Amino acid sequence: MPETRVLAALIAAALLAAVAFGSGWAGEARINRWNGDTSDQQACIKMDHTGHPWAVWTRGPTGLGETTLMFSRWQANEWEPERGVGINAPNALVRLRASLAFDCDGRAWLAWTNDYGNSTYDIGASYWEDSVWGPEVRVNVPDSGSRAMVPKVACGGGKVWCVWYDGPMPPCGVYASYTTGPGQTWQPEMRVSPPDSDNHWFCDVAVDSAGTPHVVWVDPNRYLVYYSYYDGNAWMGPVAVNDTGQIKAPSWADPHIVIDSTGMMHLSYTGVAHGAAGRDIFYARNGDSGWTTSVRVTQDTTTNYNEWYSGIAADRPGSVWIAWDRQGEGADQFRMYASYFDGTAWSPEQRLDGDSAYYDGFPSICLDAQGCPWVTWHGMTYSAPNSDIYYNHISDSSGASELPPEPCRSRGVVLSVSSPARGYVSLHYWLGMPGHVRLEVYDCLGRLVWSEAERCQAAGQYAIDWFCRDRKGRALASGTYLCRVTAGDRTEVLKFVLQR
Repeated sequence: MPETRVLAALIAAALLAAVAFGSGWAGEARINRWNGDTSDQQACIKMDHTGHPWAVWTRGPTGLGETTLMFSRWQANEWEPERGVGINAPNALVRLRASLAFDCDGRAWLAWTNDYGNSTYDIGASYWEDSVWGPEVRVNVPDSGSRAMVPKVACGGGKVWCVWYDGPMPPCGVYASYTTGPGQTWQPEMRVSPPDSDNHWFCDVAVDSAGTPHVVWVDPNRYLVYYSYYDGNAWMGPVAVNDTGQIKAPSWADPHIVIDSTGMMHLSYTGVAHGAAGRDIFYARNGDSGWTTSVRVTQDTTTNYNEWYSGIAADRPGSVWIAWDRQGEGADQFRMYASYFDGTAWSPEQRLDGDSAYYDGFPSICLDAQGCPWVTWHGMTYSAPNSDIYYNHISDSSGASELPPEPCRSRGVVLSVSSPARGYVSLHYWLGMPGHVRLEVYDCLGRLVWSEAERCQAAGQYAIDWFCRDRKGRALASGTYLCRVTAGDRTEVLKFVLQR
């Protein structure tokens, strides 16, 4: 069988130029249209398959059984009026910490914490179907404890994965479950973290193009950020990402993991460097040789401000963004910053918020199709008693990135063939958005001679080695062939010549 692989990071970096952003942020603006009379917090932003960002956040509490989860979508160059996600589960006072993801069919998935007001919590989930959110489904079944909290959701390989931590607290552990789609049950929860410590919590998940989930979390007793992945039968590891002799991960390390289009994993977390008085944001990546040594992203080396929460987004190894909040700078209590990694160094810090709010925190970040960042956070103004949801984004993509090229933006898929020589062909294709992908080869008479099984793949660059044999394993003769890649409703066809 041909071997499918994601292009190595070095090849992608050589093919795709990366130019660091300068200024170009559009400016702080508010998403929610409520005028400070509710407490809107903990926003999450993600990009859908059409290139439009969605934001979801917590509102309230506004009373028993009332809607406490809101969302909005970017439409026609503005945020549409916010709407509720539906009625809370019975006896749930409020919904907290929502997480958002999109599957290969473009469907939005949500997971959140249900707070019942008596120190008990569980995980609820829903999906967007046409124009409404589906009925809420409980994810943490069977329930390992009474404090299931802070879920994160990610999609890939035809599955939707959710991770969270559960107690009593402490001790607590990290758990995971998945579903295969709308109307399908969530599988019984699996414990991800080992039962070797009193406290494993604050986790995140990313799913690669093969459908493998990758999870990170914090063990505050050991000051470690741990990483594990599921091999289809068991959770492997875990392995520690940070070296506590250099960087300690505190209780609120808030790790975040993303996977770029080449399959490389990127991690941000809050840490305390050896000898430092304040907390900073650190970054590590995982390629073929494992996790790299963590490097500090924040650049205050003398004042020792405290950075608390971060968010990370990446579309390739040389295009990584991290946003974070900073406490104690100037008259403001919290400010919002971002920095960009071009594969060599982190850019100077870029201020995202204005001076109208004094408590800007809890950032979330995603990238659009041109690699431009969109960031959300909540902020409390001096004139209002409650917080609102704000955002900022880079609106000018000129010079930002050579990825995707113009053909990708218009057609969504680009195909190329290299080394069409004796018995070996490398088929390369680039996907502008996630989707179900099918690869086929036809002879000059239009007969199908070889095909790859349809699979769900993330956006990015891929390559397949085809050894010029038909579906029965017989060597094909020299001649002209057509290769066709289909991603959703988009198709690209390329002619090439095979020589024997």
